[in-house]
Amino acid sequence: MSRFLLVDDEPATLAPLAVYLRRAGHEVVQVTAGTDAMDETRGLELGATLFLRKPMPLQRLTVVLEATAEERATAKRPASSRQNPSGPADSDLREYDRTLIQRLEAHAEELWNSNRVLTDDLAERELLFHLVMDSVPVGLAFLDRRSLIEEANAGYWALLGQPADDESYRRLPDLLPEATYHQLVPASRQALAGHATRVEIAHRRDDGEVRSLEIRFSPQVDRREILGLVMLADDITARKEAESVLEQYRESIEVRVQERTIELRQANRELRRQMAERIQAEAALSTKTLALQEVLDTVQTQKQEQAERFAENVERQVLPLLQTLEDFLPTDHRVLVTQIRKGLDEVTTSTGDRMTRLLGKLTPTEVRMVNHIRRGLAVKEIARLEHLAPATISRHRHNIRRKLGLLGRKVNLESFLAAESAGK
Repeated sequence: MSRFLLVDDEPATLAPLAVYLRRAGHEVVQVTAGTDAMDETRGLELGATLFLRKPMPLQRLTVVLEATAEERATAKRPASSRQNPSGPADSDLREYDRTLIQRLEAHAEELWNSNRVLTDDLAERELLFHLVMDSVPVGLAFLDRRSLIEEANAGYWALLGQPADDESYRRLPDLLPEATYHQLVPASRQALAGHATRVEIAHRRDDGEVRSLEIRFSPQVDRREILGLVMLADDITARKEAESVLEQYRESIEVRVQERTIELRQANRELRRQMAERIQAEAALSTKTLALQEVLDTVQTQKQEQAERFAENVERQVLPLLQTLEDFLPTDHRVLVTQIRKGLDEVTTSTGDRMTRLLGKLTPTEVRMVNHIRRGLAVKEIARLEHLAPATISRHRHNIRRKLGLLGRKVNLESFLAAESAGK
């Protein structure tokens, strides 16, 4: 078994070779700096040194082989040398070293070619990874446990207003103002404890613009071990402004509702007051109506009593006089007595009031004409009684029909007056 020292500034490059050598039963030591390699080889007898150049800057593979003299004396020596108890010849040892180096070079070249394929595939995957990250519509970043930004998409740097290639902004405390960063500390610590968190902050960028950001932290777990955090940053400035406008509108609505409520309460109180006054007025009116009804009933009773007394007086005092007068009058003048009786009869009956209202539209002469007509007297008879010409009586009839609204209607004046007298 030999001891191999592998030196490279990228440990992942040496991984395939280290695996191969360990499987072959050799001891492998890996370092990433030349000073560390010098410390490892100090005081050792170096058997050979192999340099393999790779087509990438700042990467150089150095393999140092060291074996004890006893191992070199017994490994792959010629048969003649093995039988010589005094030990192997120097030429045999050099041949052994050259053979081992050639085999190692061949296998290292094979491993390097395989590693180059893996490196190219890894580069393509890394390119695809960055394309996917940049397509995310929000800021996306991966942080280690020390808040060091390992990867971030373009949206993340644009959101925070910082250049993506500036190494001074690779740590979150350096990227954000101190007050803003302290707002994120409790959320990040909670996420490192295994809980997804969310927080809203106001971030002042270097250009002076203040943006409202929503930050989400999620733990990055590998085999139950939290390696770091996934940070999502979204610009919610427009949403916060809309929420502010909505809140102002809501407050204005509440003020208007309160004002309207006060107005409605005042209107309700006024309406109740008016209703109370109306109820009181209605009660007073009802009382007055009852009192008026009582007065009307009293008046009606008195009127009925007076009508009865009047009818009784007419029948007892006036009618006997009319009978006496009729006996002394000539026959052609007794018609007047008959008319007087009919008039008194109308006055003493309930239909007299209706006829009285109707006659109120006429002149006294026309009233006399109406009395003659409704008692069945013809034009000539009326003319003889009134000592007027028949044409004058006809003109009075025309005026009476006009005032009673009978012009243009096929209504007999005598029939109309008889119906009105009968109360129909």
